[in-house]
Amino acid sequence: MKGLVLGVVCLIVAAN
Repeated sequence: MKGLVLGVVCLIVAAN
């Protein structure tokens, strides 16, 4: 689960 959350956070940061 935490890996998925970190992945989503990374995508959001990359989008910015």
